[in-house]
Amino acid sequence: MAIDLGCRGAAVGLALLIAGVLLRDRSDTAVRLSAALLVAVAASAISSAPGFPRPWPYWSLILAALPSSGAVLLWLWARATFDDDFVLRP
Repeated sequence: MAIDLGCRGAAVGLALLIAGVLLRDRSDTAVRLSAALLVAVAASAISSAPGFPRPWPYWSLILAALPSSGAVLLWLWARATFDDDFVLRP
């Protein structure tokens, strides 16, 4: 259990560090989507940890929404990275 939590903590820390460095250095659409995808990965690692306490319902909704957005963010990131005429619209 300790090794699992340590690896999850390291993965969350690295994902958030890479997202911060990406946002600090560049401001393209693909970079912003990469940072959002990394935040979704970090939230997924946190929310799927064994024994993670969920005492408040609103916290569990936030932690369920962030990892769920990962598939959409991956699709948007792939479109922004590999499509030359991509424009993110609401």
